[in-house]
Amino acid sequence: MAEETQDQKPATSVSSDGGVLQEFRSPILVAVAVFTALAVVRLMPQSSTPELKNTEGTVVSAGSVNSGGSGRLSVASEPSGASVFINGRLAGSTPLSLAGLPSGAYSIRLEKAGCTPLSRSVDLGKVSEIHEKLAPLPVGALTVNIKPSGAEVLLDGELMGNTPLTLDKIPVGVYELLIRKTNFDPYSARIEITAGEPLVFSDFELKDKVLAMMEGLVKSEPQRLAHYIDLGHYLFINDKMDEAVDIFAQGYEVAQTPLDFNGPGYTGKDNMSPEEAALEQRLRKEDESRFLKEVEKHRNWPQKKDTRTFRQKLDQAQEMVSRKRVDSWTWTESAGRTNIRNRNYDKAAQIYADHIAAVPNGPDVYLAHIALVEVYLMQRDVPRAREAFDKMFKQFSDNELAMRLSGAMIYPYHERMFANSRPRVLEMAEIALRRGSELTKEPLPLAQCLFDLAVVLSYQGKAKDAIPLLEKSIAATADPAVREERSLRMADALRKAERLDEARDLYYKLTASERASIRESAKTGLTFVASDKARLKLK
Repeated sequence: MAEETQDQKPATSVSSDGGVLQEFRSPILVAVAVFTALAVVRLMPQSSTPELKNTEGTVVSAGSVNSGGSGRLSVASEPSGASVFINGRLAGSTPLSLAGLPSGAYSIRLEKAGCTPLSRSVDLGKVSEIHEKLAPLPVGALTVNIKPSGAEVLLDGELMGNTPLTLDKIPVGVYELLIRKTNFDPYSARIEITAGEPLVFSDFELKDKVLAMMEGLVKSEPQRLAHYIDLGHYLFINDKMDEAVDIFAQGYEVAQTPLDFNGPGYTGKDNMSPEEAALEQRLRKEDESRFLKEVEKHRNWPQKKDTRTFRQKLDQAQEMVSRKRVDSWTWTESAGRTNIRNRNYDKAAQIYADHIAAVPNGPDVYLAHIALVEVYLMQRDVPRAREAFDKMFKQFSDNELAMRLSGAMIYPYHERMFANSRPRVLEMAEIALRRGSELTKEPLPLAQCLFDLAVVLSYQGKAKDAIPLLEKSIAATADPAVREERSLRMADALRKAERLDEARDLYYKLTASERASIRESAKTGLTFVASDKARLKLK
């Protein structure tokens, strides 16, 4: 029974320090024991120089290398900061000091970016310090100077900078190059950096996706002026000045060419409703006005950009277009007004003169004559204005519209002239308006012509002659607002003709106007009438 009792007791073993360990019966405890034993064996020093295995990413601290030994190892490098691998495991970076290492052979490897890796075996029983000088890796250079500027340059996914870019200390090797910029197709290539001549990328341009889209719109809808505005602006802001000039020049030609619904970009006139055609015509007129404004804005760009060459080339392009379109009044008028807005009066005068010479009997040539007279008046050059007026009058004295328009255009300019030139300007206006009033039969145009002539006579001090013309003009006017304005002018003429009671009554009537400007002018007129009466009494 004693033996049976003893057999049932758990087996025991005695440790070296006299303690009692329970026999391992659990499989889990057995596995733990085996794993611990293997770990101890692996950290023991090697009996011979081992083959170096790359276990990068497996990190061991100094404490984990310590296996209970008394050895100490110090590792230093030039340059410092090199990663230290012991037996294939990362132990830290230089300068590094490890304590508690068992004696024996170890495999040491130093790695640092830009340097050649260095490996060596050491016997910790004989060596306790390592100091190594790492040789720099061979380097090469890369230059990326392509269009557009500002593109990002990446090597193996790392951003190196923006174009134009030169990198002169790239370790030799094979890299994935990526050049990219928003709105552009990227460029990628596998490149090799060598320690010889620099690798240069400078003979190509990233494809501009926005530019390609805009060019496609111009190609598909060549009669749509808005596309030329957008494309010209995009090229301009991206410093492609020559291309911008070309596009704006094409836009000039398009603007002066009537829409052709049977032409490119349209499905045919028969396939369009009258409403659609009218809408297209309205959009064209709006685009023409916007086009001229956009060209002028770019010609005088408010931001910091050297546009001198752009302006010169644009002027040359406009001149070439004008030579081709000199027979078109639409083109001539647009080009002339553009130069007038730029105060380039001589150029505008030349454009109108060229059109007159090209189509002396054209249906709209009288408008070019009138415009030429106006340019000279803008320059206060009355002799040349009179010369141009006489030529126009000789050719178009039987054209009522030419007479009425020229007279109405001329007389307001007399206020800009020097005193000795004003009578000559008013004389030209009177000649044209008198002839216009003789030729005009339609009531409304005639009423306007008579009113303009009466104003000219009033400026000339012929108030008595102006009064009957104003009476006829007012009688033929149906619009209440226009009647009030002409009545106010009539009251002024009556006062200047010293028909003060009639002037007073008319001014008084106009003080009841619903328009503040008319009321205030009428009140001022009454003050003048009272002053004139007092002056006459003193006589």
